[in-house]
Parts: sequence; structure tokens; C-alpha cells
Amino acid sequence: CAPIEAALNHARRRDRIERIDRYADQLMACNARSSARFALLVSARRWDDAEAELERLLTLEPPQARSRYLASRLDIAEGRANGAEIDAVLAALGEARPRSVTIALERADRRLAEGDVEGAQRSLDEALLAEPAANAELHRIRAALGGRDELAPFRIDGATAIAEYEASDAEYDQPQLLLLDYTAVRVFEDASQLVLTHQIYKAQSEESVDELGQFSPPEGGYILTLHTIKADGTRLEPDLIEGTDQINLPTVAVGDYVEMETVRVVDPPIGIPGGILGDRFYFANVETPFHRSELVVATPPGIEITVDPRGDAPTALRSTM
Repeated sequence: CAPIEAALNHARRRDRIERIDRYADQLMACNARSSARFALLVSARRWDDAEAELERLLTLEPPQARSRYLASRLDIAEGRANGAEIDAVLAALGEARPRSVTIALERADRRLAEGDVEGAQRSLDEALLAEPAANAELHRIRAALGGRDELAPFRIDGATAIAEYEASDAEYDQPQLLLLDYTAVRVFEDASQLVLTHQIYKAQSEESVDELGQFSPPEGGYILTLHTIKADGTRLEPDLIEGTDQINLPTVAVGDYVEMETVRVVDPPIGIPGGILGDRFYFANVETPFHRSELVVATPPGIEITVDPRGDAPTALRSTM
């Protein structure tokens, strides 16, 4: 069946309708469990035929394996704009995959389609409450919809940080300056974390320009801010090149600032019941001067924080919000 399936995919990429139909029939004759015909019927928006084909596929599966076709049933319900059926399928999917971010997003999207923004936010709140670690990335979506942003109280305005540096008497003659090195760790009740990292560099040499001209996004995270700041305050967004692991900032020149703000989602640690081991944070290094370096850790009430300072680390300050 593999060569037939490869030929079918090749025909799909080139939109060869007559070949698609022929290869789909051949694939079905070779493998009755193939979903090729179902996919064709869905793409043709032939919902009744697609439902009949889905029922045929279900008869070939044992009862315990049929839940994997719920997503296909959702495609049909959404294609027909059948609200009651969409809600029913989403409920079944939620029971089958309680830790699925996609299902939580589908539920929120369903409320948005009805114009119910508050309902969408509630859907995300419920998902985060039920599975905080699995759905941690929903914090960003909820904030984008105008809901609560867990990191908002801990973010720093980059323009203000630059203005304070330029108004100071500080001078650094090294090739590169780390004007702002800031990390905020938001810990939740289940020990999952959102780690905000906000850095602003100043390019003071051609070597620094080359280094700051490329940015690698953090693994398991997302970008909030990434741009070059020119001397007149102009902010230039980076070039996005498909198929590359790095983001290019070709406009960086000596004297420019590069601001980057990212968030990582961290699952609860394994092997430390009820505890969390934080990453080591450095307030200085021997190569690049740090103008402002700060670490903030926010935890729920009842979690004791133990600080293990090394060397000439600053004194830790504690407060309750």
C-alpha cells in the first residue's frame, strides 16, 4: 500500500483530481482501514457521504479504539455548523483526552464563534484549573483574549529601562553591553512554571553586531518581544525565514539595542515531590558587563523559598502580594 499512498500524496500536492480519485480507490482496495476516501469527502464538503464513510471505518475498529475518530466526527460537525453536535463531540473528546490543549482551544474557539468572549475566557480558566501543567500555554491565549495575564505584574517596560540607562552616568567600553538581564519565574500550585526572560543588549562593536544579528527561540517557549531599537527610537521587527531555526535581525548596527522577551513553559519536576529546583541565575560574568540584573520568583502562599547564594550575590528581598 505504501507506493499507492505516496502516489496519492503526490497527486494531492499537485491538485491532480483525476489521479487523486484513482489512487484513493486503489488505496481503499489495498487497505480498507485507510481514511483516504474520508479525507477526500471532507475536502469536497460532502458531509453526508463523509459521515457514511466514517461509520464504515468505525465498524472495522474495536470499541476501545473508536475514540480516535472523534476528531473526524468533529470535522463533520463543524463543516455542517451543527452547534449541538460540536458541543457533544468536544465533550466526548475532553473525556477521552483530558490533557489536550487542542481540545481546550476548540472549546474556547466555539464560544468565540458565538461572540461570547467571556465564555471563551471561562473555558480557558476551567482547562487551566483542571490540568495546569498540560495546559500551561493557554496562559498566553487567555491574556490575548483580555483575560488574566499571570505575568503582567512582573513585566518590565523596555523603553523605560533604556531611558534610565541613558540618563545614568554609567559607561561601558566593552564590545557588548547587557543593559537589562531580567528573569521572572511564576510558580503555580501544581509546581508548573512560566519563566519570563527579558534581555536588552547594546551592540558596541562589529563583533557584537554579528552575534546579535541572529536569535534562537527558546525550546518549549514563545516570543513576546523581539526587535532592534535604533538611536532615534525606531523599532524594527526581524526577518522571518521559513525553514530555519534562527530568526535574523539584519538591521542591527553599532550603537543599536536589541530587545528580546521570551516565556518558557516548565512542567512540574519529576523526583522532587512538593518541591521545585530553580535554574541558577548569574548576576555578572567576566566578558560582558551587566547594567541591570534581576531575578524575581513568585510562588503561591505556603511554598517556602530557599535561596542558595554564591559569591558576591545581592541580598534577596521578600514581599507578599
